[in-house]
Amino acid sequence: MDTQMSVAYRKFHPIFGFELQLYLEANFQSGDHIVEGENPFREEMIHRKGECVRYYYTAVSDYADLAEYDQGWIQFVPWFTTEDLKYLRIGLFAQAFNSKAKNFWLWFGRQGEEKPFTFSPDRAGHLQLDFMSRNPVFQPLFVKVRNRKSELNDMPEIVAFVIEVAPESEKNGVIQLLLRQVSEAELPPCLKDLRP
Repeated sequence: MDTQMSVAYRKFHPIFGFELQLYLEANFQSGDHIVEGENPFREEMIHRKGECVRYYYTAVSDYADLAEYDQGWIQFVPWFTTEDLKYLRIGLFAQAFNSKAKNFWLWFGRQGEEKPFTFSPDRAGHLQLDFMSRNPVFQPLFVKVRNRKSELNDMPEIVAFVIEVAPESEKNGVIQLLLRQVSEAELPPCLKDLRP
């Protein structure tokens, strides 16, 4: 980790501008898992509902916004203990879907799956996937998105990229994801030739 980079104390981290943001949440049955002094905004990054409590990871990133760069990485840094962890979930948030923005178009797909998927109207622009809890391997997640600012950022109208776990991730509890743009040929069959 580059020590010159600051830790982002927020739930959502842009990976394609504000079209798509990423977060990682740790789910516990109950209890207090805070490491004192590690997060000045900790109360904003804890969600309690009944007997369940969710902690959101802080992040450090480098060129992770693929609306501006063709590859980058994001590291999720725990500021809480992970004892008694029930499961981890990776979350994707699209404010544009939630607000029914004009021309918003975004699909996900994974190798070996027959159909692509996207956000559900009843989930308010959120999509959550298991992150190496029930399945110890996180399948690379491919994304195909309409670049609604293509005339401004000199990028194609449709951008495809992949989110994957970095080799030797999870050292010292830090989880690193790699993000990179991909060609149409690299996409899983369910996303190939998919157009708005």
